[in-house]
Amino acid sequence: MQPFKITCNQYNIAYYCTRYQCLNGNSQKLAFRYIGHKGDSCDYSFEDLDGQSNRYANLLTQLGIKKGDIVFTFLPKMPEQFFAFLGILKTQAVAGTLYSNFGEEALADRLGDSRAVAVITKKSLLKKLMRALPQLEHLKYILVVDGTENDEKALALPPMLSNASDKFEVSVTGPDAPSVLHYTLYFGFYRQA
Repeated sequence: MQPFKITCNQYNIAYYCTRYQCLNGNSQKLAFRYIGHKGDSCDYSFEDLDGQSNRYANLLTQLGIKKGDIVFTFLPKMPEQFFAFLGILKTQAVAGTLYSNFGEEALADRLGDSRAVAVITKKSLLKKLMRALPQLEHLKYILVVDGTENDEKALALPPMLSNASDKFEVSVTGPDAPSVLHYTLYFGFYRQA
């Protein structure tokens, strides 16, 4: 295994998780194995991971997502979580994750506070997100990974991704560029003397 080294002042996490691996002879090696809740499994190589995340990066770019924009995933554990997350990072937007068991209040808090411009989700989670939507004035796009048709509030990703290129040139990303946004809970206790 070759030692990891930063090349060309590139500090983009997604680049190193995908393209860098391919350039260093790992394109056909296993990047991850997805095991579904029914025990079914699917293997993804670094080349697969690179191509799929590139499709997301190209689609987000076409939608006008740019460096510094906040984009969340609101997905259960599934391959699209990884493809979308890395695609967001490749555009130099800031990626955030929302747990699929969050309710509408938690969604509204995080998406509203961050001023997120897009969220990537699936149909089964759409109802919770729609209930929070009136509080999300900055949210421009709801992208549905298993959607089949667009409506006035949500865009179906499969047809859009199938038309997106699996090639994407990741711009050089500096070492101080923001990349990931995590919300945590702080439980403070106040004791009156």
